[in-house]
Amino acid sequence: TWTWATTDTRAWWGELWADRTVGPGLGTQAVEYGIATIEELEDIAAAWRSWSQHDDGTFVVVHGEVLARA
Repeated sequence: TWTWATTDTRAWWGELWADRTVGPGLGTQAVEYGIATIEELEDIAAAWRSWSQHDDGTFVVVHGEVLARA
């Protein structure tokens, strides 16, 4: 499990995803594929930055495992 909840980790994670959202990879493809406009992506990037500044902001990535028996 990964957690970003401290001031420093939120700042890093929020800025990372804000940059990716409007950057040459994800952002460019989203616009090219008609999934989003640059304005929408800029709004999403702003939301990442806003989230990262909230003291109660927390982002968790939960890792799981499925075991199956045949």
